[in-house]
Amino acid sequence: MDIICIHSDGRIRDIIKEELDELGFEFRCFSRLEDARKTEAYAGLIEFKKDNTDLIKKYPLVVPLIRTTNGDLSYEFERKGVEYITVDSLKNFKQRLMRILLKNKDKIGELGRKDYFQKNIIYAYGFDWGRIYTVNINKSSKIYSFLRNLPDNIPVFLATRERPDTLIRKKNMKSVWITDILGKDRIRPHNLTVLTDIITRFLEDKEKKIVVMDCIEYLLLYNDIINILRNLELINSYAMEHKSLVILIIDENSYSQREISLLRRYTVKWSGGV
Repeated sequence: MDIICIHSDGRIRDIIKEELDELGFEFRCFSRLEDARKTEAYAGLIEFKKDNTDLIKKYPLVVPLIRTTNGDLSYEFERKGVEYITVDSLKNFKQRLMRILLKNKDKIGELGRKDYFQKNIIYAYGFDWGRIYTVNINKSSKIYSFLRNLPDNIPVFLATRERPDTLIRKKNMKSVWITDILGKDRIRPHNLTVLTDIITRFLEDKEKKIVVMDCIEYLLLYNDIINILRNLELINSYAMEHKSLVILIIDENSYSQREISLLRRYTVKWSGGV
């Protein structure tokens, strides 16, 4: 068993079950402490009460589930450096859980080496499969750090204005250099349709891949914004269909307010993560 969940509120259990199921974890949920005593797991998500403190030593990692109204507990956990999940709103449950699990890989042992765990790492960085995100250029170093920390079982495609090998070298990564200089694995910036075709073919091969485009402003020198948006919407459709992730690194100062508004129709602004 990967994870067990103990909570007395059936509505909360149902939400957590749905989220854990989407993450692909092997799990069981219980309403009572007594029912969970014989179940072993790498991590326990536990409604924190006075009568279940003995479970702290049962699982390698315990993540308390508390309500925000319980200020004394949250203060105590924060004072001791214990990370917890609030159940008042579980909207960002996957992101919060994966950040905690990733930070505690030394405690969860074999779980951290499982294929589905590794593919869930993107949630710890504030991303979600099937979406397209914009990241301001001043945070580009965080994106390349994110890519370096990804396991090799997640295929990556990088389209960049810079020479790809000066930015990152990684197994299981394909890249193209957007440049007017002809050569292998290079695309001229006015060949937007060619670039889009390569990206969509990369995405349709199988699910859960990552595309990073660090070249949008350079493409704008040769293509109008509406044409670029039209191609981004096509790429977005493939990302949604194949549960993949697309990241656009952009310089927000290079766009008018109208252009940013148009871009936001197709994308989510990245809020950051681990």
